[in-house]
Amino acid sequence: MTWLLSVVLSSSPTFALEVGDQAPVIDLGDGVDTQGKVVLVNFWATWCGPCKAELPLLQRLHTKLVDDPADQTPAMVVAVNIDRQLGPARGLVKHFGLTMPVVFDQLGELARQYEPPAMPTSYLVDPSGVVREVYTGSVNGAELEQMRHDIGKLAVEQVN
Repeated sequence: MTWLLSVVLSSSPTFALEVGDQAPVIDLGDGVDTQGKVVLVNFWATWCGPCKAELPLLQRLHTKLVDDPADQTPAMVVAVNIDRQLGPARGLVKHFGLTMPVVFDQLGELARQYEPPAMPTSYLVDPSGVVREVYTGSVNGAELEQMRHDIGKLAVEQVN
């Protein structure tokens, strides 16, 4: 299932979001948003080879976080595509069978708020909306496990 999502705008920073900054809330449609959740926000583009290589890894992480009954981590992955043309991005979403929420940020509103320094870049956001980690560049299996560990730590903090 592919979701066409919108962005809830807040005051736009004039600098890249860093650890400790407040992240914008992302509206996922149907009254669902990222507020109050542990979220890994990943910025990607179809022209970015490393982005395309890591999308299946991020999908596996999202599936593990959301669909695996053995993993009760209250978290999700949201993929933000920054392409101006929807066709290639939708094609890639279909090609990889992505079920994680995908935001098509054609106008660059969310990208302007985050200002990712490179493609791909991922932001780990805690339930209060604070950026806790910034991962720049593509991830491999070991780095993905580190992300999962970081997400798990935040989820435990949320419960306690």
